[in-house]
Amino acid sequence: MNESLNTQEETSSVEQDWQNIKNIMLETAKDTKQLQTRITRNEWWDDECKKAIKEKNIAREKCHQRRTRAIQEYEKKRNITTKTCRNKKKQWLNNKI
Repeated sequence: MNESLNTQEETSSVEQDWQNIKNIMLETAKDTKQLQTRITRNEWWDDECKKAIKEKNIAREKCHQRRTRAIQEYEKKRNITTKTCRNKKKQWLNNKI
């Protein structure tokens, strides 16, 4: 990195200097650091949980926009999401045991 920074030409623009330094740092980081695989911590997490949470979040946004029956709908979705995720995790733990 030092060699790359020392051989770099200075420009009249601070923005261009910053982009050059940033690129050098990113290239050096790629060269020295290997990519790590992502560790999945929640093996029980699946598409059903994601879908339930997405629906709950949509209901929450509607609840914030208008204060009518949307609150009740949000509470139903929240309960369904909680039960879904809890049951998935419980089932996964039982299978693991």
